[in-house]
Amino acid sequence: MKKFLRPAFFFLTVVLCWCLSCKRQRVLPDDDLSLMNWKEHPTVLVDSTVSLKIFEPKFNDIDLVCGTMPSEDDSTVVFCAEAAFTGALLENFSHSNIAGDHVASGQRYAGYACQVNSGAFVYARGKWKFVGQPYSAQLDSAARHHGMGFSQILLVHHGEGVPISLKALKDHNRNIYRALCHHDGKLYVMESRKSISLLEFKAALLRLGVEEALYLDMGEGWNHSWYRDSTGVVHEIHPYAHPYCTNWIVFYQKPGR
Repeated sequence: MKKFLRPAFFFLTVVLCWCLSCKRQRVLPDDDLSLMNWKEHPTVLVDSTVSLKIFEPKFNDIDLVCGTMPSEDDSTVVFCAEAAFTGALLENFSHSNIAGDHVASGQRYAGYACQVNSGAFVYARGKWKFVGQPYSAQLDSAARHHGMGFSQILLVHHGEGVPISLKALKDHNRNIYRALCHHDGKLYVMESRKSISLLEFKAALLRLGVEEALYLDMGEGWNHSWYRDSTGVVHEIHPYAHPYCTNWIVFYQKPGR
């Protein structure tokens, strides 16, 4: 009887280890993330219903590109995604069709007034900052130092949830949401893995301990985005759907910097 149990126990142990190994592999993304310029962390299950896809940037410069989405042929671009809201669906680009004043490549431009914008993100001289209202002086400072900046819905500020206007909640139903986030001294882009409400998304970020979070424009077509891995291969996150996007937050890895 003991001779029979020994091989049987060994067989069950091997099967159990194989199953646990397979389970761990299913939790992780398919790609070799160590090779990515944008590191995608394993899915973070915030609670029983909400999980987040988290990207960690590896960059040495950030800009707001307006008018034309950066080309995939530009090897210095490691990630780009729509940043501020766009107003009308226009065939020709105009800075005035971007929601809120903004700074691109050190130049400040006037956008249209957008009442749901409650904060801004600015970057200059290698430093970034999330600011609440009023943020005009911060945009001026970014422009003086040849930086960038844009305004959007501020979801989290100094580790506290920011009230979202009724208009913003009305205009944003259940969707896959994305935000530019600051957590433990690093910048991340965090995105829900499935359609949820904007309030659920904000609550998930707070439960994760995010210190700052600024919404990035999403929705079909507006979510078109891509990143480049360290081998130079471009990966599309959400597909192209229409030509009306007006501005993109772009992360660069430029040589010699």
